[in-house]
Amino acid sequence: MTPTSWEWVREFPRVIEEEIRQFALTIGDNNPIHHDSKAARDRGLRDVVAPGVMVVGYLSSTIADEIPGVLVTEINRLQFKNPLYAGVSPVVHCAREHSHGHFVRMRFEIYGNSDSLLASGFCTLALP
Repeated sequence: MTPTSWEWVREFPRVIEEEIRQFALTIGDNNPIHHDSKAARDRGLRDVVAPGVMVVGYLSSTIADEIPGVLVTEINRLQFKNPLYAGVSPVVHCAREHSHGHFVRMRFEIYGNSDSLLASGFCTLALP
């Protein structure tokens, strides 16, 4: 199965602070910057921030919605540029770089409210 378009943009609902805290608790991430506003501010942040794996989850969800049954086999050159705060609506941009058989290399960027780059990199997909 191949998607009808190889360039996708998906906007997610605004993240709320409780979602950040609950996600961190669910994965056992006890870093105080994900739970405690004061601890986050003491480290130069505006408030609690989402764990990196939560940010990458938006990418995974976008890809799975476009190609049900796909496997993300690699994520390369992942760079976190800015933190994801509550009140922000993540926006994922994906574009195909190249294909070889059942494998596709995608470039991705994840923005906050369409203007602040949160993360970028490349991923390899194994098509169903």
